[in-house]
Amino acid sequence: LPLMEQRPRLSLSRQHLLSPAGCYGGWISADDLLPEHIQTMTDWILRSLPGLVWRLNPLDNNTRLVSRRLAVPDTTEMLAIGEMGGEAQLLQNYKRSVRKEIRKAEKAGFSTEISKGWSYWEEYYSLYEKALLRWGDKATSRYSLALFSELFEAQSPNIKLWIIKQADEVIGGNLNFYHNRHCVEWHAAFDSRFFGSGARNLLVHRIVLDAMDRGYRFYDFNPSGGHEGTRAFKKSFGTSETSTDVIRTEETPRFVRIAECIAGLLR
Repeated sequence: LPLMEQRPRLSLSRQHLLSPAGCYGGWISADDLLPEHIQTMTDWILRSLPGLVWRLNPLDNNTRLVSRRLAVPDTTEMLAIGEMGGEAQLLQNYKRSVRKEIRKAEKAGFSTEISKGWSYWEEYYSLYEKALLRWGDKATSRYSLALFSELFEAQSPNIKLWIIKQADEVIGGNLNFYHNRHCVEWHAAFDSRFFGSGARNLLVHRIVLDAMDRGYRFYDFNPSGGHEGTRAFKKSFGTSETSTDVIRTEETPRFVRIAECIAGLLR
């Protein structure tokens, strides 16, 4: 059970994350799990982890057995690309506006590729920093360059930064993770000068097409963090809305934990 503990500075509380950055969490098992396994683990998680944030994995059928008593409803947008017969069917699944934007970007001569060198990652991060300035206080997350450096240094075939360029200039990118038959978009940033150029649509299409050709069953756009414009963009690719509820439990203040420890020692 992958687990992170987060202790905010100058706070008496702590938070437990079953996956960082609001992504899917939970158990990992090579064996089939029985209902009693799910119930036992769920009971332990809810009982033992104060300040819990647990986004249920929409691709794990066992999560249907998890109690939604403490859950906040949420969804992700997902494409079942394993059920499609090729690019023609994929394009037909998109809204007409998306197909139009893809054709516009293709005519503009944008090129896409998987980034291999760190310099492209740095260019991508500079686009993200400019986006943060545009968003200001509306930004719901902020990630450091050090995190992206760690992802690059991992040199994992399951971590890919896709970029789109005009000539030699990086104008946008998508950071995607791959596992089993699941391809998920985790991060994206684009140069505001190219909004309306179709670049974002073209890059997403190329990534989805690559995942489909490689035998992946699902292309997951990830939850939208309450940003309706972002959600509408994802839905324009003909996605299905898939449940991914978030379970939260109350935090236990530190002084309460200290008192519990003292009481335990005195017993």
